[in-house]
Amino acid sequence: MTIAKAQTVLAAVDAPDASLVEIMEVAQRALPMSRQPASPWAVALVKEACSQRDWIVEEGNAGIMMVAQVLDVLHDLGRLDLLSLLPASADAADAVARADVGAIAPVKDRAGTANMVVVGTALGDRALQGLRRIAQGNYVRREAAKA
Repeated sequence: MTIAKAQTVLAAVDAPDASLVEIMEVAQRALPMSRQPASPWAVALVKEACSQRDWIVEEGNAGIMMVAQVLDVLHDLGRLDLLSLLPASADAADAVARADVGAIAPVKDRAGTANMVVVGTALGDRALQGLRRIAQGNYVRREAAKA
């Protein structure tokens, strides 16, 4: 995180009228992400997946662009068949997010919330990648054992 973005998070934490939801959104936006714009079709597809789950998504949510950029890469690679994984991925993300918010909810102070969001999201993303790879290895080995 850049110093400027850290200052933005700290300003949100210090703002007496900022809600915990607003602090969380500022903290999430402060995390690094690609600046390359996503295509309108990919953004629409991500928004539809969110809508199907009745998720409340604020305007400018960084996650929409992140996922849409992945969908654009799949398009460029000619792998639109992998779009079929989007619903399962969204459902898995929903379960992880529910656990994340459950861990944040008991933290009532602003600084603690911002810290949990930034640290939890950054490290949680990395941990989730590792767990996915472990699970993939498990299922590949199980399939190989059947053969």
